[in-house]
Amino acid sequence: MSADGKIATTKSHFSRFGSPRDEANLFRIRSTVDGIMSGATTISKERATLTLKSHPKQRANRPAPLRIIVTSKGSVPLNAPIFTDLGPPILILTTQSIPETQFQAYQKLTAGIHRSRGKAINWKAAVKWLHQKWKIERLLCEGGGKLNQSLLKSNLVDELNLTICPVVVGGTNASTIADGEAFPSLNDCSKWKIVSRKQSSQECFLRFIPVSYTH
Repeated sequence: MSADGKIATTKSHFSRFGSPRDEANLFRIRSTVDGIMSGATTISKERATLTLKSHPKQRANRPAPLRIIVTSKGSVPLNAPIFTDLGPPILILTTQSIPETQFQAYQKLTAGIHRSRGKAINWKAAVKWLHQKWKIERLLCEGGGKLNQSLLKSNLVDELNLTICPVVVGGTNASTIADGEAFPSLNDCSKWKIVSRKQSSQECFLRFIPVSYTH
């Protein structure tokens, strides 16, 4: 993210301002997980495929991480690269807001779909499904901001990796690391502590865990 907490220049444009080392760090983290998850907007605008393109030797005999799309209304196009490029199986987390025709089309392109009742993802049920049915022990979420915040508010994040980049983006409508519904007060906020800090050139790599983390 930028020095002022932004992850894009505006809500309508995807912006990559991290260095090659930051990208390498992302792929290193990907190599340690069982599933990689991202929201519909991020996947569509970044044209992300959520594949493991680096550090294959670190996987040893483990299968490549499953790819997980979060789309409450089924807004990811059927011709998006994540569906057309070769890669590990795809799972979708969605809701009853998705049109039935889109749901059926996704069924043909994916290994499994979890549909929450109502208009919002039931995160505890969805994570339980990923764990029990798909054996996902360690799940990486790559945003965007609304997805990040929904997981934070559900108290389902036990590690936060941030790269602070030397740029100030500004702008009221520029996406942040945690968009969506805010915590009502400072007392209710998600609280963290730094457990790792590294600087490389002009970037700072930080790893946080929750203050209440006891594992």
